[in-house]
Amino acid sequence: MTSQDKLVAKIKVLIVEDDRLIAENSSMMLRSQGYEVSDICNSSERALDSIRKNPPDIVLVDILLKGEQDGINFADRLRQDFDIPFVYVTATSDENILERAKVTSPYGYIIKPFNDRDLHSNIEMALYKFHSETRLELLNEMLYALNDISRHSEDALDEDSYLNLLCDTLVRGPSFYYVWAGLLGSDQKIHLKAHRNKGVAQQDLSPLKNDQTLQDCIKAALNRPDSTHTAIIYDSCRDCKLGQAFPGKPIVSVGIAFGNDVYGVLSAVVLPRTSSNAEFLRLFSELANKVGSSLHAFASNKQFGKAKTDLARSEQRFNRFTEIAQDIIVVHDTAGIINYVNPSTAALLDIPSSEIINQQLEQFVAKRSLPELDERKKLRSKGELGTLQYEMHVLAHSGEEIPIEVSSNPMLENEKITNYLLIGRDMRQRKEQDAQLKKLSRVVEQSPAAIIITDSRGLVTYVNPTFTTMTGFTLEDILGEFPTFLGTDNSIADISTDIQTTTKNGVWTGELETFRANHEKFWVNATVSALTDEDGNHSYIVIIEDISDKKQAALDLQRSKQSFEDIFNSTSDSIFVVDQNGKIISVNHGATLLYDYPEDYFSGKTIADLSAPGYNDLDEVKRLLNLAYAGEPQRYEFWGERRDGTAFPKEVQVNRVQYFGREVLLATARDISDRKRFEAELQEAVKKAEEADEVKGFFLANMSHEIRTPLTSIVGYIDLIFARIRGHLSVQDIEYFDIIRRNSDRLTRAVHSIIDLSQIEAGATQLESMSVNLTILIENIYIDHKVAADNKDIQFTYHTPSQAFWISGDKGLLQTAITNLVDNAINYTNQGQVEIFLTSDGDNSCLLEIRDTGIGIAENSLQSIFGSFNQESMGYTKDYQGLGLGLTLSKKNFELHNLKIEVESEKGIGSSFFVRFPIHTQDIEPEIPEPDDRDFVEVSETSSEESDSIDQSDPASENAQQQVLIVEDDENAQKLFGLFLKQSYRIHFAATVKAGRECLETQAIDLVVTDLSLVGGEDGLALVKWVREHPRLNKIPVIALTAHAFIADRDRCLEAGCNDFITKPVFRSQLIEIIEKNIST
Repeated sequence: MTSQDKLVAKIKVLIVEDDRLIAENSSMMLRSQGYEVSDICNSSERALDSIRKNPPDIVLVDILLKGEQDGINFADRLRQDFDIPFVYVTATSDENILERAKVTSPYGYIIKPFNDRDLHSNIEMALYKFHSETRLELLNEMLYALNDISRHSEDALDEDSYLNLLCDTLVRGPSFYYVWAGLLGSDQKIHLKAHRNKGVAQQDLSPLKNDQTLQDCIKAALNRPDSTHTAIIYDSCRDCKLGQAFPGKPIVSVGIAFGNDVYGVLSAVVLPRTSSNAEFLRLFSELANKVGSSLHAFASNKQFGKAKTDLARSEQRFNRFTEIAQDIIVVHDTAGIINYVNPSTAALLDIPSSEIINQQLEQFVAKRSLPELDERKKLRSKGELGTLQYEMHVLAHSGEEIPIEVSSNPMLENEKITNYLLIGRDMRQRKEQDAQLKKLSRVVEQSPAAIIITDSRGLVTYVNPTFTTMTGFTLEDILGEFPTFLGTDNSIADISTDIQTTTKNGVWTGELETFRANHEKFWVNATVSALTDEDGNHSYIVIIEDISDKKQAALDLQRSKQSFEDIFNSTSDSIFVVDQNGKIISVNHGATLLYDYPEDYFSGKTIADLSAPGYNDLDEVKRLLNLAYAGEPQRYEFWGERRDGTAFPKEVQVNRVQYFGREVLLATARDISDRKRFEAELQEAVKKAEEADEVKGFFLANMSHEIRTPLTSIVGYIDLIFARIRGHLSVQDIEYFDIIRRNSDRLTRAVHSIIDLSQIEAGATQLESMSVNLTILIENIYIDHKVAADNKDIQFTYHTPSQAFWISGDKGLLQTAITNLVDNAINYTNQGQVEIFLTSDGDNSCLLEIRDTGIGIAENSLQSIFGSFNQESMGYTKDYQGLGLGLTLSKKNFELHNLKIEVESEKGIGSSFFVRFPIHTQDIEPEIPEPDDRDFVEVSETSSEESDSIDQSDPASENAQQQVLIVEDDENAQKLFGLFLKQSYRIHFAATVKAGRECLETQAIDLVVTDLSLVGGEDGLALVKWVREHPRLNKIPVIALTAHAFIADRDRCLEAGCNDFITKPVFRSQLIEIIEKNIST
């Protein structure tokens, strides 16, 4: 066994755990930390038997043990029958169980699961607390015994009663198992005069009274020099009946003497911890002196007065002891009134003793510790006579709350408690040390460097987790071993010798090649320091850093230097290395070609030296270089000047880099002359394209206005005429009106198609996504086209699905796309049938098919059928009407929804178009088809003169009180709108923005309808802006009326402050509906 093993073998740990796996794991952790596991027991009965045979230094006990007694019952037995600290190991959170556990005053708690660091720190803290408490208990016990014997010595009538009182007093203390007093007889043998015991039946010890074998150990005490001050300890009296009765327990013996007169021996069987406590032995020896003094007084009645004087002196010594004691000593009565405090107490509180005495104890206890004090009072009130140990905070004069550990003992007089003796110790320094120790422990545990600690001989006692991660060695692998893995067969102590001779501060640092647990070699930077504790013991700490990567990096740097030079000069780009002063250090071969200068020309030059005069902002370039030095990569353009004086553009990328140990800028430059020429050509092409798009947009906008405006009058007046005279028309005349109306609609659709296509190609179409009932949408389209199909005498069928298919999309765009497909099918079918199918295509999609028996499409035309202005019959001989935009718009509208349109066709047989829609569930009620808003105008039967007369301020119907201003520069449109609205509103007209403003300021206008395109130099949006900025009129609703049908036009109107938007041609019902929706009531 090594010295290290001997050192840690003194701490024996008993594990009481009924879970075998946890017990074995705990045992493995303890052994790895250097502890000795005395036994592993799964029940309290086995544990008690193990303790009797092989007493441990500390016990780890599970709270929830199986069997008749749980861990708390077992711990209570430990408290009563054995003097061994214990630590609870538990995973329970039951409040009742934890309250029971608290009563047993454990020395620590370990919460499952735990690791070896938790185990080690809890054991060390428990042992520290146990030894601290032991010292206080022993001190309290002996002080109590001295005080009690002093107070009762006068009550004793003779030697025997006095010695019995002595034994009674001592055996009541927790440290004594058996106490006896023997006196020398005339035969020079010790005769037992008094004895008391606990824990062993009285009859078992009765033979000891006449057992002469006791005399050998007693003679040893009597024959020692200065015996009245020396205690002799025997821990293995195998041949003595007393030793047999208390196996393994130490026996303390001291001679009873007074001056040169030896009277006998005071002997006791005590707790193991007691026998090694010098303070206890000193007080025990002083107690023997006090007994000797009393026996001397009994020896002669003449000297009785002297005995009392000796007793008084002994009390004085006790008082002197309390006066010089560093610990806090307080005596208070049962009511909590303080009777005595020693100087240490007054000094700690910074309060004079006179201001403490006769005050309540609670007055000097911090508020947070009062509940703890109350708990101790409750225990005393229940008859608890033993020592109570606890921690609390006392309140100093400054208000500081000082932590102390306290030991409380009752002081008896005539078997009645009269006072309590409190002995405490200031814990501030210890708590600070504990905190520092924990902090240091965390630093070591979490250190990124590997740390090894050895003893004075260089044997490993500790390694941190980083060491294990770095090397693969665990503490268990190398505990107690020399760290030969550091690349040397010598110990750390040998290395340290070399350290002391080569350095002044005892620290050695160097690089070593070592190896890991898997025998892989690697390099470390090691720092070895010698440490010396307060007792002069040496140890060593080794801090190692893995520098394998640094070593490899240095090697790689050396190997790559030449490679760098090769790459540096092989690239076609120009590279400049610039120092922190802005001067060029080095350039590559590409730079010499770019500037047409030799390499040595660039050395020491600055960026300004390479600049083409007048081309660069050198201050800005300098700023960018400073940013690059700060770590922000920069990219900019720079004009250089070649040796022949020509200027050229280059693109420069600048980064901060390490260049052979120096921090420099690496500027990579590339000639961009060709790119600049290409960019200039491209910009010119873009400019021309934009101009063309602008002309195209202007043309479409004006075409839309010039066609839609007259269409408004044509369609409107046709509807008015038809409504006025339809009762007098022949069938042929009605057909003529229908032809006019259909062709007006055709012209309107043509304009719509051109504008819609223009918007899609310009990317101006915006989706207004919503949930759409596709089933009802197609049904409405079917209804709209039924008359057209009947007129061509073809069979038109919609195979209605059994369920509603809900899709997401822009309802208007989808309706236009499907309508164009149906239009095409009917238009290109002269006989036969057109069918619409809507069927399920799985759980998440449905399939739309539009099938016709029309003219079909030739195979070579299938690829171009969706192109703009394409038809199956083209040129001057085409057989069908239309612009050839229907399929183009359908395809583009579907593509806006990420949908694909497919076609199957055979010339002369017919065509089928397919679109697959993703569907989703929807709880919305099925949509009701909206009625056609293009109904004919209903005109009351009035005279021609009355109907045709429209003034600038048209009189309203008798009940119409609301006034509408229409700003329109087309006289025909003015007259038409007057006819539309005169029966519902009072109408005012204006042809210019100026006239509109005058009307608004003089009339009580309720709503404004304004065209966007107006004569007079101002458009309709100028009037809208004026209204919105007017303090009195800004709430009047404004409806924009325009022949421009682009979405951008609508957005411009709404952004300018319009409440709504309507495009030409305008129908009566449409105009009335939008006015009613916006006009205030």
